[in-house]
Amino acid sequence: MRGVRVTLPAGLKPGTFFVSHGSGVLGAVIRRNTESWAGHAGVFLGPHNFGAHAAPDLAPAIVEATWPRTRISRASRHPDARWAIREPLTDRQRGLAVARALELVGGRYDPLAYLGFSLEVLHAATAKDLAPLMRHDSWRVCSAVVADTRAAAGIRWWPGSPVNLCSPADLDNLAAEKGWF
Repeated sequence: MRGVRVTLPAGLKPGTFFVSHGSGVLGAVIRRNTESWAGHAGVFLGPHNFGAHAAPDLAPAIVEATWPRTRISRASRHPDARWAIREPLTDRQRGLAVARALELVGGRYDPLAYLGFSLEVLHAATAKDLAPLMRHDSWRVCSAVVADTRAAAGIRWWPGSPVNLCSPADLDNLAAEKGWF
């Protein structure tokens, strides 16, 4: 997406999360399984050098989980992103969130979370039912990266529910409810 010009919102700070429509097969599966517009999520890092040392290419960056691994990408990859710029985070919490997001880079993507999302939508299981199965799962889907960064900052939106069971729809609904967009 080099060369794509995307205007990021005023007041966007490192650690801010976003949701977007998502794309491809995985985005479609997520949207269908969660019955939501939101099919992807990630965390804003701030400026990142995408170039070589001799030829810097500084651009706004995000951490996102996409198949097969969590990675650093250009923020311009998601021109339809809805940013939770009004989420009340302290500078310390933002720093912890960004540090955790960077720790997750390179980690595996979690295809098993889709089973959990599907079981929840079908009312065949609840997050409480699935918690023992997912609690020790270190792989992440996109929205679990966001929930994990918040847990590292001392924020648990859904106590008792593993971060792996947070969906883009959950983040979209939470941010809309709280007026963070």
